Amino acid sequence: YIVKFWLRLVQIDTTSHPLQVDALQLQHSLPTNTRRRTLLQRVKSILDHNGYSFLWNSDNSHCDPEHVGKVLRRRLTDMYIQTFFHALLTDSGKLRFYAKCKTVYNIERYLDLADFELRSAISKIRVSAHPLEIERGRYRKLPVCERMCKYCSANAVEDETHFISNCSFYDNERKELFAQTTKIHPNFSKLTDKEKTILLLIKVPKTDKF
Repeated sequence: YIVKFWLRLVQIDTTSHPLQVDALQLQHSLPTNTRRRTLLQRVKSILDHNGYSFLWNSDNSHCDPEHVGKVLRRRLTDMYIQTFFHALLTDSGKLRFYAKCKTVYNIERYLDLADFELRSAISKIRVSAHPLEIERGRYRKLPVCERMCKYCSANAVEDETHFISNCSFYDNERKELFAQTTKIHPNFSKLTDKEKTILLLIKVPKTDKF
């Protein structure tokens, strides 16, 4: 918005609006030692960081503020999404599982579920805000290979995939959940355990069992 305001300001007729003359003079003599950035400094910073520095020194009399605003907004959104996914892919701690679930930048389907407790449970699994050993062991600084499941005899790490797709302690709940999911996704049984887990957390079937 401040970029659009700046463009409108510099496009005002200089003969009848002294404010525009002052703005242009300040534009080419920005202070560099101020502790708080001025509006013009913020405008220049936005343009510089998004590849539009040429707008600062060029003739902007024919630029459409609305068009420039839309282009910049799209550019800023794209840069944010790139930064968002880069942070996920490079995180090996808290966000390691969330990075597997979050493959598209959009509103997730499970957020439309009417059941608050189910939405909450899915959210906690996705962001690793759960009591599974894979997360509890992280707080105790245990190696991943030592974060074993205490509810079955599989001698396996209790991570999200084990909890949802493998642990025998939840066989009854899993049987109903998988049956409901197979009706919606006929090839569900052919997926790997990891693929089943991710699909269930992205495309949640309508069932009260999880």
